[in-house]
Formats: sequence, structure tokens, C-alpha cells
Amino acid sequence: MEPPRLFKDLPLFWRHRTWRLALLSTVVVAAIVAVSGGFRRAGSTDRPLPVSGADVPIASDAFVVTPLCAWHSDTRPGQRAPQDDAQRYLILRTRVVSKARDWVAMRAYLDKDVVWLPEGHGDPVAAERSQRADDATLGQDLGPGLPVVIDFVWELPAGMAPPATSTWGLFKRRFIERTRASGESMWVQDGPGWKFVLPVAQACPGPAA
Repeated sequence: MEPPRLFKDLPLFWRHRTWRLALLSTVVVAAIVAVSGGFRRAGSTDRPLPVSGADVPIASDAFVVTPLCAWHSDTRPGQRAPQDDAQRYLILRTRVVSKARDWVAMRAYLDKDVVWLPEGHGDPVAAERSQRADDATLGQDLGPGLPVVIDFVWELPAGMAPPATSTWGLFKRRFIERTRASGESMWVQDGPGWKFVLPVAQACPGPAA
């Protein structure tokens, strides 16, 4: 039987630095989340994760993330009309500053680091998408030291009522000068770092908040 095309194309992906870093990052993230158990409630021998609220900057080695506000809606930011009358979205607006000198792959790292915790702890849920708050642009690079207001969007599960308050988490991330697998520098996720709780409203201030 002929192997799937994906496996045949893997050597081609591996030759490109960006794809190589992305593949390595995915493997490392999966391993660390499996070991850490996601954002579990701290046990008697663990220090509780720090919990903050809106307008409080959270600084990892890679990013400074300031939660601004959260709201629910039947449309994503920038979407003119609902595509599904039953679908609701949870949106978190943040101000983000990348601390890395090289911005290659930093946006992809950010999308893995900011997670929703529906139960306040436990398994993290990655956003369906993230986009600039001012023009709804997807996937734009984060320039070093430049603040960008970003909306993270989650689809609420069918039948789930929008929460009055909700909890999010931010993973730690550390820089490795050279990895054993590729010999290249990269940022790796380093376990749960912080949690923040925000009220969930029906509207949010503009992108300049």
C-alpha cells in the first residue's frame, strides 16, 4: 500500500526552517501538556498559580499579555452577520507585546500559550482563532516590543450558556539556544504559569482600550 502523501512530503517540510520549528514546537508542547496535566488545580504540595484580572500585565519570558476585557456574541469580531443562529462565541481581548528579538513563529507560540479554562482548571482549550482587534487580520507577525491588541475567539459548546465570568490561562515559555533534534534555537512551552479571571459582558471597549 502506498504511504499517505503527508508522510511522503514530511522530508520536504523538514528542509524549511519555519516548518521544522513548527513541527518541533508541536511535539514539545504536546509532551509538556501531557506531563503537566494542563491547568490542574494545585495540590497540597504545589504552589497555587497566581490569579489576576483585567488590566494586569502578565509577563512570561516570551510575551507580556495584558487581559483587557471579555464578552460573548453570536458573531466573531469583524463578522457582519451570524452564520449559525445557534452558535455563540466567547471573545477575550488582550494587549500583547512580544519580548523576542526574532518574531518568526512568535504568533503561533502565542496562540498555544493563551488558553481558555472552562472549569477554571484542568484541560486547556486553545482558541478557534486569534485576530487583530482593529481590523480582524489573522495570523499577523508580532514585531518585537510593539504592543498589539488581539482578540482570541472560542466557539461555545452547543447548549452552553455564556458564563458570567470565565477563567483563562497563560503558559510559561523558555528559550533554548539549540535543540538536540535540529540544532536550532527555539522557544518551548514550559508548563502552566498564570491564570486570570474576567467578567464576560455583552460588549467590549474598542481596540484602543
